[in-house]
Amino acid sequence: MIYPLSMFTGIIMSVLHPFLAERQQDLNYIYEKFLHSVKILSLCGVFVTSVSFFCADEIVLILFGAQWEDAIPCFMFMSIAIWPQMVTATSGAIFQSINRTELMFRRGILATFTMLCCLGAGVALGTIETVSQFVAINYYLQFITMLYFLVRCGFHESIKAFVRKLFPDIIIVCGLSCSLYLADKLEFEALYINFLFKLFVALCVFLILLAIF
Repeated sequence: MIYPLSMFTGIIMSVLHPFLAERQQDLNYIYEKFLHSVKILSLCGVFVTSVSFFCADEIVLILFGAQWEDAIPCFMFMSIAIWPQMVTATSGAIFQSINRTELMFRRGILATFTMLCCLGAGVALGTIETVSQFVAINYYLQFITMLYFLVRCGFHESIKAFVRKLFPDIIIVCGLSCSLYLADKLEFEALYINFLFKLFVALCVFLILLAIF
């Protein structure tokens, strides 16, 4: 799950950095582009996270078979971490574009420290489920460090104002969660039908809420 997102992050960085580096002195311009990219990635992350979490049974069993059934809880916890990974996907390119790589370095050191702490805590508690839970927590901590180092220190913008722009996404994820929770109550014999039904419900609700907010 993390590997495809890492490849996606690499593509984003290679595309954004040359484009924005030409305007590295214009912080307002870069910040607006950053907000725009974060909003798009956040909405995509909200949808993928919701579907992955509530369709975890179907995804794991269809792709890997019944022998991987014990991995479903881990998949659910890791799916929660998709959103912060997507939202922070452009941060590396933005740090380079505004020529503040020292902030990216400091954030990287802190991210490594928090990752090691979270992994240590998960391993100490003794189950693979707790490891996946703490890994998910780590990605949200990395989102918070991105807010501080990039938004606050890099752009000198308000973190509160930045987070306020993501409020509609929170409403959308709540709507998706409620609809998928109800859709989960309807079970069909075939896993494919279950998955396609939930995916259809999620897509309809997502588009409706997207039109509203």
